Amino acid sequence: MDRTNKPEQFLVLTDAWGILRKYLNADEDSCNQALKDYDNLHNSFGSDFAKDIAIACVNEIDRIVRNKEKGNGKTR
Repeated sequence: MDRTNKPEQFLVLTDAWGILRKYLNADEDSCNQALKDYDNLHNSFGSDFAKDIAIACVNEIDRIVRNKEKGNGKTR
């Protein structure tokens, strides 16, 4: 994908979705790597928007993992 002339928000969301998709089947062991990936995302853009999106995605991964631990497997 050509990333030139794209608004920062588009780039943040695209990158964040790529990371989230990787961790949709996350378990407790992969949470630390997810945190590192989202920290890198935030650092690469350095904006409040990137920080907020990263936090929202980390919270979503946490919710997925907690639901799996409860045994209901719900992702929504």
